[in-house]
Amino acid sequence: MAVYEGTLNNSIGGLIAMLDTQLVKNDKWSIYDDAAGTNCHVYKNDSPTENSLFYLKVDDNYVGYAIIELWEGWDAVNHVGVGKSLTKGSGGTNLLYIRKAAQAYKLMLNNLRFILIQVGVAFSSYVGQPKRFDESKNQPIVICTPASAKGNNNLGRRNYDYATDDGNSWRALFDNNGNNSTVLPFACGYCGESLNNQNFDTFFIATGDGKFMIYETPVWFWTDTRTFGQLDGVMNIGRSGCPLAKGDIVYVDTIPWLYLDGSGYSYSGRCLVRLT
Repeated sequence: MAVYEGTLNNSIGGLIAMLDTQLVKNDKWSIYDDAAGTNCHVYKNDSPTENSLFYLKVDDNYVGYAIIELWEGWDAVNHVGVGKSLTKGSGGTNLLYIRKAAQAYKLMLNNLRFILIQVGVAFSSYVGQPKRFDESKNQPIVICTPASAKGNNNLGRRNYDYATDDGNSWRALFDNNGNNSTVLPFACGYCGESLNNQNFDTFFIATGDGKFMIYETPVWFWTDTRTFGQLDGVMNIGRSGCPLAKGDIVYVDTIPWLYLDGSGYSYSGRCLVRLT
């Protein structure tokens, strides 16, 4: 596990330039097709011993955002995806985007997933495997935004597939039956954020003894309502009030967790991300 830092270029090609440099520092990631289109690269994640195989297409021919897709396979000769794909949000209309700002970034990378955050603007994305309860299943997920200019701190919210301020995409390439599925954080409602005064996307982490309760968020499939894993290095806390300030670091033993707060943006959430 590693953390890489730098300043992201938000211009055309800025995201793939960073990913080309950083992802390949882990030998389970590679640039599989660097001619998939204009400023468009495909990255392969392949870890046979951990049962992970998927292809991430990043179309970075835009200023301020890139369009991403997840594929079961990829034909690098004809530059097309093969098999199952994840190309749109749960509504089947909105595309999947990673926002990029000309600001500092942190990339948390391991064999199976990467987390990209930009603290200053509360941008966040997750690509790859959660900590699966059944590792015999290859179940990569994407957490990003369904709008090219919206969707701040996607890791601090839950799936809401609208191209508006509160839009977020939480999607899995395969559910337990091999189909695309919406993914939701544990104890989070799919529709309506409150019902009978019960807030479905609110988690309070401050404890009575002045400490914080931090755990990796369990996730479940909307298609079959079974919890299949935990976000690796992410605690989603929704729109809860929190005594921490954006950019604060909390230590669990000696492990640092960074607090990412999108409260300065409409409907944005809060989360903690492990800096490993």
